[in-house]
Amino acid sequence: MAWTLLGIDSPVVLGIAALAAAPGLVALALALLSGWPAPIPWAVVALGASYAVSLHGQPAIDGRAPVVGGLLVLVAELAYWSLERRTPVGDEAGLHLRRAVSVLATTLGATAIAAALLAVTSVPLGGSVTWDAFGLASAAAAVALLALLSQRQSPR
Repeated sequence: MAWTLLGIDSPVVLGIAALAAAPGLVALALALLSGWPAPIPWAVVALGASYAVSLHGQPAIDGRAPVVGGLLVLVAELAYWSLERRTPVGDEAGLHLRRAVSVLATTLGATAIAAALLAVTSVPLGGSVTWDAFGLASAAAAVALLALLSQRQSPR
């Protein structure tokens, strides 16, 4: 995430972005050192907020956004995986490879979805309030759908 801060010209924006990232780094370190997974989502939120702050003053859409989003997913996946590795359960053959492929697929999938959404939202449609409302409703529906799909089924 540090590479997103490198292109900031304003020292004020750079300072605020760094301050926004600091709690995320502390939360991630707390999660990894303590084995407690609860701070991981907060770490991702803080790191994402730092990236959002780094965009202040940019006149155009940042094409790196899908990559940053994918990297945030990767950070969360690897943090959870490292905590899961602490449980004293025997590993079956090929488990690490399957998990690595799963993490890679999740990261690439998130990046691809973000890139597709960025491409769709970058198309100028005339700028009417109706299109803005439609876009907002579509984005909310997409987030709701992703949240619904990401919920784990409870075992019966």
